[in-house]
Amino acid sequence: MIDSEDDVTICFITTQLKWQSEYDISIDPSFANGLKKTSLVRLNKIATIDKNLIIGLLGCLDEENFSKLDKNLIRIFQLQDWGA
Repeated sequence: MIDSEDDVTICFITTQLKWQSEYDISIDPSFANGLKKTSLVRLNKIATIDKNLIIGLLGCLDEENFSKLDKNLIRIFQLQDWGA
């Protein structure tokens, strides 16, 4: 999530596992992350929205899943030369 004064950039999240792409991150529910069902962080569904549209927190990512998110975003946006 990228945070500015008025906007926030988010990734969509869904429990519809049939939509999983190679870049999505599957997260099993746990007390630590606050999710109630297995969910997908949809890295090919990124949007910047007004902060006022956010009504609550769905859950949070642990360090391992943040690392997966970072690696997949690098791949999606081709921020690294994979041939090197």
